[in-house]
Order: sequence, then C-alpha cells, then structure tokens
Amino acid sequence: MARGKVYNFKRLAVFFGLLGAAGPLGCALIEGESTDTCVAAFTSESNVQDVALNSNALFGSELAQSFVATITAQVTTVSVKLTQNGTLGSNDLITLSLQGDSSGNPSGTDLASSEVLVRTMGSTARLVTFTLGSAVSLTQGTTYWIRLSPSYGTSAANHVKWSAQDGSDSGFSTYDDGVLKQSTTGGGWGSGDFGTKRDAIFRVGC
Repeated sequence: MARGKVYNFKRLAVFFGLLGAAGPLGCALIEGESTDTCVAAFTSESNVQDVALNSNALFGSELAQSFVATITAQVTTVSVKLTQNGTLGSNDLITLSLQGDSSGNPSGTDLASSEVLVRTMGSTARLVTFTLGSAVSLTQGTTYWIRLSPSYGTSAANHVKWSAQDGSDSGFSTYDDGVLKQSTTGGGWGSGDFGTKRDAIFRVGC
C-alpha cells in the first residue's frame, strides 16, 4: 500500500518560531497526533460547559484537572480542548505543566511543561497538543495534575476557555478518577464558580 508523505512537525515548529522557554510549543492545528502510550483520558462531551482561564478577578487565573495513570509509561504529550474567546495579544501564551499531587491539589512542582501561543488557537474548540520539554514517567494508580496558566491579565471578554463536561444534570457522566479545580486569589485551590461536578477534556499520551 502506498504511503503518504510524513512531515516532521517539530522542525516545522522551529521554522515558524513556535518554540517556548518552557519547552516546545504545542500545535493547535493538529488533533490526535501523539504516538505516546495512552495513560489517561477523558473525552466525554455530551454536556459541554467551557471553563474560562483568568476571566474573573474574584478567582485565581489558573485551572487544573487531576487524573490517575491507568498504566506505567513515559509520555511526551498532553492534549486539552481549548478555545480563544475575544482578542488576545500575539505573544500571549498558555503554559501547561504536569505536576504531582499534594493533599488533593497540584504540588506546585513541574514534572515537565510546555507552552502554546494563544494566536494559534481558533474561536472554535479544538484539541491542542502540548509537546513536553522532556519525557515524563508516570506510575500506574498515581494521581497527577494537568495545570494551565495564562500569560495574559484578567479579562471577562478576552481569554481562553477549557472545554469541560458538566455532570450537574442527571444522566451526564463526569471523570471518576479526578477533579477540575481553579486557583484562588489567596494562592490555594478550590471549585471556583463552576462547582464540583465538572471535569475538563484531556488526553495524556493519547
């Protein structure tokens, strides 16, 4: 069977200047490109309710979703479903970091991280793949966190949204092995303005 052309997306990213200080910038235009082993995923979208990053001064600027590794494996990519809302600066970034768990919250210590330019995202939700700066070994049965941090300031009109499944209504499932949290202005973590029955869309190594 004839094979199509294979493109080196890492070289293309370098060519177009899509490399960040925290690691390679993910590609917002390609869905499902990872060749890693799938360690964890939540992709249910029967009742999607987006959660905004840094849109309300009453809450913190960051979001984090926990997950439990289903196998022991190394991963180099994490994908999350994001949307650009409004207009942001050409150099504004979203930083994704993988962290361990500390008493039910992100540990604050990066296992690895990556950045994506907001301008590469669109106004329609799409799966954005972040290529980590180094491979991360995850252990089966252990809780980890996907943490998103924006470089832009608080704005109700101009921000990035993370697609999430809302389980508040009867009949809609959420992710059993994790929870979505929002940072607080006091430096901690809580359920934000969306409650405890919402989980973000993600893939780790998938």
